[in-house]
Amino acid sequence: MFISEQITVPANTDEADPVISHVKVSPDVLHYIAVQFPPGCRGLAHVRVYANEHPVFPSDPAKNIAADSWTVESALIHQFDPGYSELKIIAWNEDDTYGHTVTVYASVLERRFLFPQESISFQIADFLRLFRRR
Repeated sequence: MFISEQITVPANTDEADPVISHVKVSPDVLHYIAVQFPPGCRGLAHVRVYANEHPVFPSDPAKNIAADSWTVESALIHQFDPGYSELKIIAWNEDDTYGHTVTVYASVLERRFLFPQESISFQIADFLRLFRRR
C-alpha cells in the first residue's frame, strides 16, 4: 500500500495549534516514509509523522522535519498493531505571509514480503510435519 497525502498549512499556524491529518493504512509494516517540501517553504513549514501515536518521522518527538525544495525520506521498520493502523501527520507553518502544501509519502507492506525467511521457515516446518510419526 502506497500513501500520498497533501497537507495545506495556512500562514501563521502555530505549533501549539497545528493542522492534523489522519490517514488509515493497512495493519502491516511501515517501511518507507518521505516528506516533500515545495520551493518557497524556506524551512518555515514543519512536519511530524506518528504511527498509532508513536513518533516515526522523526523518531524523536521533540524534533521535526523542515526544508525548502527538498524531499526528506527514510527507510524504517514499524510494525502496526493488529486491527488499528493510522498515520497521524502534524504540520505547522511559521511563515507569516504564505501558506504551504507539503506532501507525505509512505509505503506499507505485508510482513511476509519484508521478512520472507519467516514465511519459508513456517513452510518447511509444515512440510516436515507431514512425515512425523503418529
